[in-house]
Amino acid sequence: MPSAIRKIYIEESEEELLAMRRDDVTEGMTDKEQRFCEYYCRSFNIITSAVRAGYSQASAHIVGYKIRRKYLVNRYICWLKLRTTHEFCIQAADIIDMYIRIGFADITDFASVNNGRLKLKDGLEMDGQLIKTIKQGKDGVQLELYDKLSALDKLERYFDVMPKDWKQKVEERKLELLEQRLELDRLKAGQFDQDDSDDGFLDALRDTAKEVWEG
Repeated sequence: MPSAIRKIYIEESEEELLAMRRDDVTEGMTDKEQRFCEYYCRSFNIITSAVRAGYSQASAHIVGYKIRRKYLVNRYICWLKLRTTHEFCIQAADIIDMYIRIGFADITDFASVNNGRLKLKDGLEMDGQLIKTIKQGKDGVQLELYDKLSALDKLERYFDVMPKDWKQKVEERKLELLEQRLELDRLKAGQFDQDDSDDGFLDALRDTAKEVWEG
């Protein structure tokens, strides 16, 4: 098994890298090494990137890790990441905002239900970035949003930089979604009694949310 990739520090600053042309930053690299960097920035998979760059499948797991340790390769990867970030204006705040939109999305923002049938709203009224799939089936249109709980879990990573009231909102939203999921599981299992015991599961969740808010 290849050893872990050691951290390689780039001599140039971000400003210096951004000021460099592609020909300058790739000078001294082979075509395969350049392609490896470009594929790696899309997938972050060393072996797959090596194969797509033109190295044999038999040696990709060894060659890929050797390439990844090279200074020029790491510098080109940094240059590609910086260019992508600046050209598309991607910032941490944009990522957080996307997770917030997914985590707090409501199906009524996209459709209405009439007589048991789902009717989509006009495309101009919907945020298409929050829709995972739209299918036309025998029972009508089926719309699926991205996983809200997963988005909320990722938001927890940013708790240290989020306002305290947002921490509470995230925890309350997670509790709401977990309650809905538990109720759906009960219905599927044929447990229609609302007084069925949940073994204190929801109370424990509420206590956790309260601790996060008060902590």
